Amino acid sequence: MKNLSYIINTVLAIALIILYVLHFSEGNSTEEVAKGEDSLSNVAFTVAYIRSDSLVNNYDFVKDQNDAVQKRTSQMEQDYKNRAESLQREFNEYQNNLRNLTIGQAKTIEEGLAKKEQNLRVFQESLRQELMQKEAEISRTLYTRVTEFLKEYSDKNNIQMVVKFDTQSDVLYAGEGLDITSVVLDELNKRYKEGDSVPSDSTKVE
Repeated sequence: MKNLSYIINTVLAIALIILYVLHFSEGNSTEEVAKGEDSLSNVAFTVAYIRSDSLVNNYDFVKDQNDAVQKRTSQMEQDYKNRAESLQREFNEYQNNLRNLTIGQAKTIEEGLAKKEQNLRVFQESLRQELMQKEAEISRTLYTRVTEFLKEYSDKNNIQMVVKFDTQSDVLYAGEGLDITSVVLDELNKRYKEGDSVPSDSTKVE
C-alpha cells in the first residue's frame, strides 16, 4: 500500500521524539535542579541520528510486512473483482430478459440485485477496514521494536538524543560520525532473524 511507508516513517519519527522526551523526563524525576544552577546548557550530552528512509527500506521486518500486505491486497482486489463481475453478469441477464418478465418477477429480481449490490459495498468496506487494521498493527509493532532498541542502545552508549534525519526533518546538517543507521539496522535485522529473542551487546560503540 502507498500509505504504508508514510505511516511507518511517521511512527518512526514519533518513536524517536518520545524516546528523547522520556529520557529527560526520567532524569528530572530523580533529581531536582537546584536554584541558581545552570540546567541543560552546562550538561554535555551526545546526539545521534538515523536516516529513517534507509531504515524503513532495509529493515527486514518492514519488507516482510509490506510483502504480506501487498499479497493480501492482491487477494482482496481479485475477490472483489470476481464478486463485482458476477453481479454485473446477473444485471446484464436481467436486462436481456426484462421483456419476458412479469412486473412482479422484475421487481423481485431488482430487489435481489439491489441487496447483492449493498452486500458488495459492505464487503468492500470490510476489506478496507481489514487493511487499515493491519497497517495500524504494523505501525504499533514497528514503534515498539524501534523504541525499545533505541532506548537500550542509547543507555549502552551514553546517547541522550536520537533524531530522524531526512529531507522532511528539521535537521539541516549532521556529521557522518553521528549516523547510527547502519549499526541500528544491522542489529534490528539480526534480532528479527533470530526471532527478537535475547538482546546482544554487539551494538556497543568502541
